[in-house]
Amino acid sequence: MARRLHPAGKGRYQWRLRSEKGREFSGELEAGEAFTLPSPLGHGYHQLTLSKGKRQWQTLIILTPRRCWLPEPLRNGGKHWGVLVQLYTVRSASNWGIGDFGYLAQLLELVARQGGDFVGLNPLHALYPAMPDFASPSSRRWLNIIYIDVAQLEDFQQSAAAQKW
Repeated sequence: MARRLHPAGKGRYQWRLRSEKGREFSGELEAGEAFTLPSPLGHGYHQLTLSKGKRQWQTLIILTPRRCWLPEPLRNGGKHWGVLVQLYTVRSASNWGIGDFGYLAQLLELVARQGGDFVGLNPLHALYPAMPDFASPSSRRWLNIIYIDVAQLEDFQQSAAAQKW
């Protein structure tokens, strides 16, 4: 399927497209003229730059599949069930007032024993260390340390003082 953009304005533009994988494409087009994205570009985040004289405009082109992946049983009309959990809301006698990875492991086993297929979770990514109440992630590459099961840490298990705390 051809993916087209229609730049507004007047005159001639130069364009440059850098794909997520570092491949470069470039060319010229007239304002109002349909601009077809190079093919095959592939799914991902691609940087498009339009320029005219000294002026320059940039935008991110995000190409995604038409729909998310579906396991074969769902494509064939099968049904699955599971639970959705905001891990931070889970409290128990064994955790420190907030759900942790230890409880998550128990929950996964419990759901599986009951025939469940999944556990849906709130995002577990790191937040801004200087502003922990600010909910937007600083990066999704790291987990939020608040979910560590402290009781499972070797240092904790070997420290009577820490266990008294």
